[in-house]
Amino acid sequence: MKYPYTSRRIGATLVDYLIIFFLTWAYIYLTGDRLDDGRYQVTGLAALMPLAFWLIYFVIAERYWHGTFGHQLFKLKVVSMDGNDLNFGQVLVRRIFDIMDIVWCFGLVGFILVRTTPDNQRLGDQLAKTRVVGVKDRYPYLDVQFDFEQR
Repeated sequence: MKYPYTSRRIGATLVDYLIIFFLTWAYIYLTGDRLDDGRYQVTGLAALMPLAFWLIYFVIAERYWHGTFGHQLFKLKVVSMDGNDLNFGQVLVRRIFDIMDIVWCFGLVGFILVRTTPDNQRLGDQLAKTRVVGVKDRYPYLDVQFDFEQR
């Protein structure tokens, strides 16, 4: 069964990264030091805050709610291929590979992989053993049939 949802996945990714970009820009503008040339700069430990935004927004949201705001807006969710709940490691691996799938080449690598792999997975999904599906989809690996139900 295929669950590509390519256009919804692109929309969700755009929403998510626009949110992260806006949060980072606002943080730097509001808390950074204004340089002589008009740019703003954040240094020291405070410069790690955008990483914290990314960690909370992507990793925590996917771990506990199976998707970011973008995923929820486009009625998508991330599920584990084995049918178990997502674990922190899976989500972290999935998101670390955003660098290859999404950031590098503006998402071309992720797009090609989603369109050509049997389970419509980008590299991060393949390595984390996850996939993106619609929130109302049925998943054959989650269907359980008890002995007394057999006909």
